[in-house]
Amino acid sequence: MSVIPIQVGYELRRTIQAYDGDITDSLDILIDTDKGMPVMAAISPTVVSGLNGGMTNVATRIFSMTPHTSQVGMRFEVCFRATNTNPDLPVLGPNVDAIRCIIIKVVEPELSWTNAMEDGTQLTPPEGSTFETYPGCYIEMPLYANSVWYKTVFGFETYVQEFDGTFTPTSSMPGAEVVSPHPRAVIPPSSFVNIANNYSHSGLFRYQPGVAMAGRRIRVCLTASDEWSLNSVARCVTVDTGSCKACLREGQSISGLAAEYKTDWVQVWAVNPRIGRPNAQRHPNILVNIGVLYTSRGGERLQTLAEKFYTSVDRILSDNPDFIDRSYPRHP
Repeated sequence: MSVIPIQVGYELRRTIQAYDGDITDSLDILIDTDKGMPVMAAISPTVVSGLNGGMTNVATRIFSMTPHTSQVGMRFEVCFRATNTNPDLPVLGPNVDAIRCIIIKVVEPELSWTNAMEDGTQLTPPEGSTFETYPGCYIEMPLYANSVWYKTVFGFETYVQEFDGTFTPTSSMPGAEVVSPHPRAVIPPSSFVNIANNYSHSGLFRYQPGVAMAGRRIRVCLTASDEWSLNSVARCVTVDTGSCKACLREGQSISGLAAEYKTDWVQVWAVNPRIGRPNAQRHPNILVNIGVLYTSRGGERLQTLAEKFYTSVDRILSDNPDFIDRSYPRHP
């Protein structure tokens, strides 16, 4: 007896039919009470019609089931009893009962990351990978997952590194999103390695950090789950956002970028001698210098630096959110 796999939230329908060559017989299909009906299952009333010009009785019922998440991994045996009643007994033979059973298994999703193609092309980033970017710059990570039976939903969780080296979860990460399917997917969403109901799914994680993330490190845990969140896989990478440089956003000019950093266009223009006219709009993701990088010497104090560069301690800390972490490195 074969096993019929069925997914949570998806309807299984089976047509149950019984035949009787005597058109005068009463024919019906019943549920065998020894096994009963599983929860979330139903069966339609019996419909009797004739075949072969009315010389054969055909009884039909439709069995349907849409399993719940609580039924994942369970097996159910459902038995159907076909019965006939002959009014001319015993001339045309005895009444007959025929039993047929089906076994239903509510399957659990199987998920795994797709790491690389046969030609060595890297797909999903390896666990522990590090990416470097700057405020305003786009960083992209392809996501490929192989799933059996279920669709795949991609997501992510983010954690910001604190000055003591620990990571704190964040409720949101402005500038981060997952696009699915991948707009430039190299693997089509078709059957995977010729295994039935085994499919490849793709997505694209995109992140454009804001000014406040300059000098910060975040941990991004990429996730692939089935549509009912019954199972999931995760892979975590690190993103380091640098300081003193930034990318122009869509339609942003040098003057607009300078205003975002609370400075004037002259300072930004001066440290980018080949940038051209300050108010010209340029293509996004062009990396420009925000200021001159200064490496402090041993013994220098924040107040001393503030006086040297005609600014304030608060401004230095605001422009260098990772200042304390770089000044007093901690090792796990």
